[in-house]
Amino acid sequence: MSASVEDRIQTELWRGAIPVEIHLAADEVADVAPPPPFFGLIPRGAYLPVWYDRETEPSPRRHFEPFVARFPDNVLTNQTRADAVGDEGAPSPDVAEPDTPSARADEKKINEKPCWFDHDGAPLRWNVCAGTLHDVFARREAHGTVASRPWRLTVHYAPCKEDEDDAAHGGAGTADSDGFSNARGLFASGDESSARAHFFNALKEAVHVERGSAAVVMSMTRAAQRDLWRSVLTGDRSLATEAETALSTSSSATEADVAINASADDKESLSHRRIPTRVFVRTGKDATERHASWRDVVWTSAPVPVYPHGPGSRKSTARDALALVAPQFLENESNDSLNDSWRCFVQGVEVSLDAPLDALHARMRGADRFLHVCAVRLNAKT
Repeated sequence: MSASVEDRIQTELWRGAIPVEIHLAADEVADVAPPPPFFGLIPRGAYLPVWYDRETEPSPRRHFEPFVARFPDNVLTNQTRADAVGDEGAPSPDVAEPDTPSARADEKKINEKPCWFDHDGAPLRWNVCAGTLHDVFARREAHGTVASRPWRLTVHYAPCKEDEDDAAHGGAGTADSDGFSNARGLFASGDESSARAHFFNALKEAVHVERGSAAVVMSMTRAAQRDLWRSVLTGDRSLATEAETALSTSSSATEADVAINASADDKESLSHRRIPTRVFVRTGKDATERHASWRDVVWTSAPVPVYPHGPGSRKSTARDALALVAPQFLENESNDSLNDSWRCFVQGVEVSLDAPLDALHARMRGADRFLHVCAVRLNAKT
C-alpha cells in the first residue's frame, strides 16, 4: 500500500465522528419539563467533557445550562476562593467584586461545574477518547453491528459516586496500576487543560515506545502543539500537518516498506520495533446486553514487539495485544467457538484477530500515536 493511500486512510479515520444524543440527568432538571436532547457529532479522538464545553455554537453546555439544578453559587464561590488565597483573602459579602474581564472569567470558571457522562448507566471516563468508549460500551446486535444510533448519553453535574467507589477499590478493573488507569476523578473533569496534558503525556509515551525518546514531542513548537490539539478536538487532520511532519519517522514503516533495497541495519531495527498499544477487553457482560460497567472491562497500556518471539518469528497480531489482558486469546487460538464469539475493533472498524499489529498501527493509530484495540463478546454462553 502506498504512503499516499495510508495518508488518506489516516485522514478519513481522523475525521470519523460519532452521532450522539445527550440528555440531562432527570434528577438534575430544575424545571417542570426536561430540556430537549442535544444532538451532535463528536470526533472519535475528542474527549467528552472538552467537546461538551466547547465555545463554538451549538454548545452542548449552553444548551442545558438554563435547566440545570444549582447549588448556592455564593457559598461555592467564596469557599473556592478562600481555598485558593487563604481564609484572610476570601471576599467579604459586603465588599463589591470588581467587574473586570479577568474577574468575570474567574467567576465563569468557578461557576462552571465539572460534568460527567454515562451510557446505559455506565459512567464514562473522561481520559479515554470518545471513539474508544463507543467501541467498548455501545450495545451491539448479535452479528456485531451497533444496535442503535445516535449513541445515547446522559450528562450529570452532581458528583459521581463511581469516582469514590473506584478510588476505594484501587482502580478496580485495571490490568496494571498506572497513571492512565488508576487515579481519582476518573469520570468528572473540570477543565480542558487536564485533557490536553493527558493527551500530550500519552503522545510522549507512544513516541518514546516507537523511537526510544520523546524528544521530538518536547521540541515541537507551541504553534504545532496548539494546532495538533485543535485537530484532535475538531477531527480536522489538516491542522496537524506541522506536528505530523515532525512526528514522521522511519520507525513507523511496516516490514513491506523496507523489504526492498533495505540494509541489514534497517531490517534489524525493524525486528526490534515495539508498537504503542492500548487494549480494552469487555470480559464481563455480553455486548448485546445493556448496563455494562467498567468492572466488566479489563485494559492496559503497553508496548507490543513486532516480533513477539524474536527476529524471524511470526509477527504480533491483534490477538497478541488482546492477550495482554485476556490470555484466552492465545491459549485457545484454534478454538473456533472463541474466535466466532469475539469481535475486535480499531477506530470503529472491525478487524481480524489475526491482523498484523504493525500494519494496523501504520494505518489506524490514533492522534496520540497509540493503537487502540477493543474487543467485545457476542452471544456468550454461560
